[in-house]
Amino acid sequence: MEFHFTLTRDDLLRFQKLIAQRLRRKTGPFSKVFAAGVVGWMFVGFVIASFFQLRERHPGVGFDLTMLGLCAVLAALALVAAFALKASVLRRDILWPDGAFLSPHTVRVTEAGLRIETARSRAELDWALFREADQDAHNHYLFVDGMQAIIIPKAAVGAHADGFARHLQRIGRGT
Repeated sequence: MEFHFTLTRDDLLRFQKLIAQRLRRKTGPFSKVFAAGVVGWMFVGFVIASFFQLRERHPGVGFDLTMLGLCAVLAALALVAAFALKASVLRRDILWPDGAFLSPHTVRVTEAGLRIETARSRAELDWALFREADQDAHNHYLFVDGMQAIIIPKAAVGAHADGFARHLQRIGRGT
């Protein structure tokens, strides 16, 4: 069976969301990542409380403290905006129109594995190389490690869905 498709920037966003969901499932609701966030926000709360206590104790420097607080808030907003902007720039600039992700794909499914061809690459991957398979409403994700996957749109699989599903059962838990 052979599939022809071209992935989109939306497919990358879906994949990134899936990776984030998988990370949340693996780390659980009270993980070290969660604890670090809670501790960080606690310190932000302490800083804010200390700021207001200083304003009350030293009314003569209220304007200076207000300016200092305003600068701290603006700095925090700028840092948050910088992270969001960086992610946006990466999504926009990391994917070239004729690169391996956005160029047309041909995927041949064989008993041995997948043969993938794009404008920039050609690869053969045995079924044994895939660690897990997952899916969302739009795509199949065949993971070769925790962060890298071969993405195959469900629309490209189409009428071959049952045959493709049998091959996916060879991967860990299948989908």
